[in-house]
Amino acid sequence: MRKPKREGEPLPIQELVPSILRGMKGPAGGPLDRLRKAWAEILGPEAAARTRVASFTDGNVRVEVASAALKHDLVTFRAKEVMGALRERLPDLSVRAVSYRVAALR
Repeated sequence: MRKPKREGEPLPIQELVPSILRGMKGPAGGPLDRLRKAWAEILGPEAAARTRVASFTDGNVRVEVASAALKHDLVTFRAKEVMGALRERLPDLSVRAVSYRVAALR
């Protein structure tokens, strides 16, 4: 069992790094920013609020989702729709794949 932290006590690195990375954004108008805007439009407000485009590398979009059920829905029923919409809206990014990972979203 972990003991409670005292005020001013440093955070362990395994808690600090993920929170910093979640807060990082690419340059405004950069590929990641453009993907995030398109993602929200493609999925709609309800699903977009439960997901987050985490990264974009070599044509691969990595998305964090709030639940396994939502991940299943996106992979099973909406994969073609999402990929087609991303390619249509952002042809210059050459999106090759979208992968999903269940994660705690803040």
